Amino acid sequence: MNLIQVNMIGINYEDDHIATGLGNHLARPILRDEWHENLSFEEGVKLLEKCMRVLLYRDRSAVNKIQVCFSLFLHPSYLLQLGSLN
Repeated sequence: MNLIQVNMIGINYEDDHIATGLGNHLARPILRDEWHENLSFEEGVKLLEKCMRVLLYRDRSAVNKIQVCFSLFLHPSYLLQLGSLN
């Protein structure tokens, strides 16, 4: 599944994973290294949590609350535990 991002001036690109803002600089390298086409939902959530931990450690004013949507099903939000980055 490819995602498409279009910014406010119309520049667009397509990729298997997308991050914006600071996430584009800090989370994308993690996604490039660890994402693969056969990622299960659970593995994808763990990868998302890893990326979010890196971003939270960089910006401590951010909120550690995550909510995941998959196939139009919105999972309940939860607080990300700030432990190890592994």
